[in-house]
Amino acid sequence: MKKMAWVWGVLLAWAPPVMAGSPVGKARHHIIGFDDTEVEVLAEDGGVDYLAVEIIGDPPLPILEDNGRGFVRVKARDGRMLWLGRSYLQTDEQVNVPSCHDARLAKSSDRTMASARGVGKACK
Repeated sequence: MKKMAWVWGVLLAWAPPVMAGSPVGKARHHIIGFDDTEVEVLAEDGGVDYLAVEIIGDPPLPILEDNGRGFVRVKARDGRMLWLGRSYLQTDEQVNVPSCHDARLAKSSDRTMASARGVGKACK
């Protein structure tokens, strides 16, 4: 009985490092859906191609890397590593939505001109 408890203790002690070494353990974000039946894929020659979502795999898919140019790297169902276009993906990443609750309207005294504050480009 003590030997069995020792074996379980060793297995449980090794589980977190093993999971951390796998791509799934490293993923901070996941693809949770697709916006179309085909997804933009970055080809090896630098061009862009389209691939059916059935070939890529079923969500959730761990995002392994982000190239900073609008593509994320995932492992496809067949084991290939693919760079997928973000514009075709739904992810579990938080998005900061600007809140412009300080919108103000102002009219000049002659009422021929008006302006709005808090709804322009500087609204953050």
